[in-house]
Amino acid sequence: MWVMVLNDGETYTAVEGSRVLFVPASEQGDSMDRYVKENVESKGVDLALTESVAAPLSGDIFIRNLPDFEG
Repeated sequence: MWVMVLNDGETYTAVEGSRVLFVPASEQGDSMDRYVKENVESKGVDLALTESVAAPLSGDIFIRNLPDFEG
């Protein structure tokens, strides 16, 4: 089982189906949870795992179709 370790040291095990979301500085702090809930489906980027056991980077996490981000 792959485990993602978050920046606060907590772990998260459901890597597949997870997304990465850029949160603007203006939304960080108390409003960040609201921003994430409202935008993860439309602006979140899917995470994926390499699938081949024979691949040199097997099991690495990567971001599919990385969009252009505006600051």
